[in-house]
Amino acid sequence: MNHEIDIKRVGARRAVVLRDVTLFGVEIPEGFETDGASVPRLFWFIISPYTEAMYAAIAHDFQLSMDGKNAKRRKRIDRMFYFNLRDSGINPVRSYAAYLGVRIWSWYYVRK
Repeated sequence: MNHEIDIKRVGARRAVVLRDVTLFGVEIPEGFETDGASVPRLFWFIISPYTEAMYAAIAHDFQLSMDGKNAKRRKRIDRMFYFNLRDSGINPVRSYAAYLGVRIWSWYYVRK
């Protein structure tokens, strides 16, 4: 899947969306700040932030910014991340590994 998105780096691991864009049916507004695919470098062999996975990650970040505190909705958002990775051409094993990573983080984050 090919997406057009204008982003500008605003830090080592932050970027801002420069114009409204729709990714996987999710409308991302101009000015939204994201950390993209915030995968620790150690795990880049599974999924690198500099691949087509970035688009799924930005959509995931935006959805979480809107509704990520609700555990039930977060689970749905994380599941959509998996399907968006698959739609981006990321293979099933890597997509599932990334999904497990966000689910583990979600379990920790929601309980804080």
